[in-house]
Amino acid sequence: MPRGGRAHRTTGVEALALENTRAIIEQAWVNRAQLSPAAASRETRQAVEAVIAGLDSGRLRVAEKTAAGWITHQWIKMAVLLSFLGIANGLSLGSLATSTYDVVPANARGRLQAARRTIAEIGGTGAPLLGGFLADTFNPGVPFLAYAPLLIVSALLLALVGRETLEK
Repeated sequence: MPRGGRAHRTTGVEALALENTRAIIEQAWVNRAQLSPAAASRETRQAVEAVIAGLDSGRLRVAEKTAAGWITHQWIKMAVLLSFLGIANGLSLGSLATSTYDVVPANARGRLQAARRTIAEIGGTGAPLLGGFLADTFNPGVPFLAYAPLLIVSALLLALVGRETLEK
């Protein structure tokens, strides 16, 4: 039921749209290894956004009780997981940009954004290959252990080098 407590009745048009959305989500899930915010089709992004909006409004539920018992809508779970990949709207990209914009002078923000995006694209290509190699060669925990020092160095650099530039 939606948050207001009334059940939402699905019309034939809505049911058809849901089936189309479901097919798009399921196909995106099959191809999830190739998906990124830049590589996802507009159709995939819109389908993920529609599911998230449906969950938020209460029109959709991951699980619901029917006369036959509880059913789980796997495709809705897939859409939620795809949204975590940033497929829907690239939230991670926006949050990274805003977290760096206020620590550099305004005249350097364009160069910073270009450098950050270049590094992210190189990392987005090379890191899965390196992570897979480390996991296959050693064990699945090694990529996480290799990544932890990078996080610590990044945090230290931000704390020691990054300075607030906005006036309070």
